[in-house]
Amino acid sequence: MPVVHFPRQFMPYTDQNKTHTTDGSCVSDILNNLTLRFPDLIGPVFSQELHPLPFVGLFVNGLPITSEHDRRRPLDSNAELILINAVAGG
Repeated sequence: MPVVHFPRQFMPYTDQNKTHTTDGSCVSDILNNLTLRFPDLIGPVFSQELHPLPFVGLFVNGLPITSEHDRRRPLDSNAELILINAVAGG
């Protein structure tokens, strides 16, 4: 089953879990299941439509998910989804 990895900054919204294994055949399915399990992710991490907020990066097996097409593409059962928190600096 696909595994989702959370950065430390998002762990308050995931009951302090660093990872979560969930069912899903595509990114959209996984995000739906993920936010059903951890509804506190909606607002600070995802919009109501389950799109990552501007400061959040979403990657599957190292590739960025940037379009609706990416969100609907079938996933392998061993896919790794990684959420990252953008770092700003100057």
